[in-house]
Amino acid sequence: MDYPVRTRDQLRSLLVAFRLERKLSQASLAGSLGITQQALSALESDPANASFERVLNVLSTLNVEIVLRPRQRAVMADAPANEPSPLKSYARKPTPTPTNPPSKKRRPLMARKHNEW
Repeated sequence: MDYPVRTRDQLRSLLVAFRLERKLSQASLAGSLGITQQALSALESDPANASFERVLNVLSTLNVEIVLRPRQRAVMADAPANEPSPLKSYARKPTPTPTNPPSKKRRPLMARKHNEW
C-alpha cells in the first residue's frame, strides 16, 4: 500500500507507525541503527530536522522504500493501465515557422522609368 507524504506531520506519523507495525521499541530500532534512543526520538518527533541520509537509514532498517512520482499520477493511480497516461509529454514540440507573404516585386532603382522618380 502507498502512503503519500506531503507534510512533516505525515512523515512523523508514518515513521512511528512503521516502527510499531514491526513491533520495535525506540531503543531496539536505535540499537539497530547505532544511535541513541534519544536521537531516534528526536528524529521521530521532527524528521525535517534530521538529515535525509538518516531518514533513509531509518526507512531502510524498517524495510520501507521511498517512491517519487508526479502528484497528478498519484491522483490518477486508479485509472486503467491500458489508457494513455494523463501526463503531458515534456518533450518540446517543434514550433512551426511562420510563412511570409510573397513580397511585391520591385524593379531595381536604375530600371525604373524616368517618370517614376
